[in-house]
Amino acid sequence: MDESFESVIEQYANAATVSVGLAHAMLDRHLEVDLAQALTNESTFEKISTRSADFKEGIASLRERRESEYRGL
Repeated sequence: MDESFESVIEQYANAATVSVGLAHAMLDRHLEVDLAQALTNESTFEKISTRSADFKEGIASLRERRESEYRGL
């Protein structure tokens, strides 16, 4: 397997899965809606994302200057 491909896989595997999943859903849906609905979707997804344990872990890891340990919650 190509090293750059493996690098991308590793990045996604270690990412905040809630945020990655919501971003994917948002991109998918934005192809089918108008601007007003897209902005509403973005607002909703942002609220969901910022309430996740992964978001809290990301903020804590920044404050503590350490690597994030996302759990997908």
